[in-house]
Amino acid sequence: MTKENSRRDYFLLLLIFLLALFLRVIYLPQIAKEPPISDEAGYDEAAMNLISGQGYGMFGYKSYQPPLYPFFLAGIYRLFGHNYIMVKVIQMILGSFGCILLYSIAKIVFNGRIGLVSAFIYALYDGFIFLNGHLLTENLFVLLILLFVLLLLRFSKTENLFLLMFSGVLIGLAALTKTNVLVSVPFLCIWFWTRSKKWVLHSLVLILFIGMTILPWTIRNYLILHHFVPIATYTGESLFRFNYPNGMDVELTRERARFKELGLKEGEMNSYYCKRLIEYVRNNSKDYFCDFFAWKVDWNIKSFFFSDYIWFPCSKPGVSIPYIPLISWRVLSFFSFMGILLSFRCWKRLSLFYFYLFPQIILILTLFFAWTRFRLSLEPFFIISAAFSIYSVFNPEFIESFHKREIVLES
Repeated sequence: MTKENSRRDYFLLLLIFLLALFLRVIYLPQIAKEPPISDEAGYDEAAMNLISGQGYGMFGYKSYQPPLYPFFLAGIYRLFGHNYIMVKVIQMILGSFGCILLYSIAKIVFNGRIGLVSAFIYALYDGFIFLNGHLLTENLFVLLILLFVLLLLRFSKTENLFLLMFSGVLIGLAALTKTNVLVSVPFLCIWFWTRSKKWVLHSLVLILFIGMTILPWTIRNYLILHHFVPIATYTGESLFRFNYPNGMDVELTRERARFKELGLKEGEMNSYYCKRLIEYVRNNSKDYFCDFFAWKVDWNIKSFFFSDYIWFPCSKPGVSIPYIPLISWRVLSFFSFMGILLSFRCWKRLSLFYFYLFPQIILILTLFFAWTRFRLSLEPFFIISAAFSIYSVFNPEFIESFHKREIVLES
């Protein structure tokens, strides 16, 4: 790329960033006065507990949810007061910055043109605009995922261990925001194995820095709860809730009452709910797998792959901005799956995406209910795939030349 083309791309990227920010600011008046509900209320409560000197906690628990997002909220409240609008404005600025991160990732994997298309789709995608207007962990989580993927891609080209160390820190921070990212770590080690003879060293360095990032919070939990709780106590309850028939309401209420009657402590929540779930599955395995589990996976597939953005539990549809045609998941997914097919022959170039996405998708489809919110941290990579397919439609010679370069690299 010439310097002139590079300057032009950066100028276009700046315009896309401003477009993304503009769309989010237009959306702000629609949700400026909405109070936090459900998970939002919990994060808000935890943040207020922090700045009032009561320590971290929500819903009467000391370590119920991962802590990073409530600490983020507490920092904003400390600077600007208990002001939801300022939180949303800051999230909109950070969300717009995601365009730049996605451009950088797509540029490494494909080229700057596809990077610009990716950034443009990100700016117009209704799910991310909607997200930035709500007090949800994904506001931080998506950015942390994009940052660690960007650094790992750069590491794969330079093998600079400092990039790998920082990637580990970012994954650790992501785990302190949403724990499900840890499911992908073994698969990232496999990715190292496919790319380098030093894969054992690289895997150990990554895991070491993930562990070092999480360790202070684990120590804090042990000192307060007197049990080993790596990050949060909600994990076992979540597995029970999403995998036990009627676990979302009747059975969960019953088990919570039983938990209190037994005099168990918060630090025992994970083991208690996991044991109860395992007991049920073991005693009712045929009915569970043939009826409930099969129904849940079928529902999850339909929700994950075919539903536009709706945030459970309020069931409010995605954002609508008059006179501006935003991009919905159904449009994005069509071009994304087309891009996956077109890029299949160069799967090694996209292997980091696959090694991160595959375990996350399996986790969502099998162990949780696939609320469309859970899809958000995966959608940037679907956006890159969609950008690849759109660019290839207008530049059909690009696919052939791209595949030829892959053959040369492999040989």
